[in-house]
Amino acid sequence: ADSEPRETAVREFDEETNHILTLKEQANIWMNLKPAYWFPGGRYVLYFYIFTEEEAQESNDIRKRFQNNSNKENKVRDIQWISLKRIKKALKEGEAQQQQQQQQQQ
Repeated sequence: ADSEPRETAVREFDEETNHILTLKEQANIWMNLKPAYWFPGGRYVLYFYIFTEEEAQESNDIRKRFQNNSNKENKVRDIQWISLKRIKKALKEGEAQQQQQQQQQQ
């Protein structure tokens, strides 16, 4: 069993992407992973990993490894790197939709 949520996050990412991360990459991500958003309706935490300039260039290699290693049994069909600004916007929109739904239920 995992000892903490971020350990679970890294392990799940590794499993769901068919083990595309090297042990060094996993360790680096685990050490620098930051919790960013907790979904109150469930047991989920969204974590962010901010790439350094060098890692951003290497991240294309990770995506290529995933695409080359992908098969029908993978639950994840693609991985993409998304800007923090875009994620924050999507979270705000999701929160607004959730509030509207709650108000309609009242």
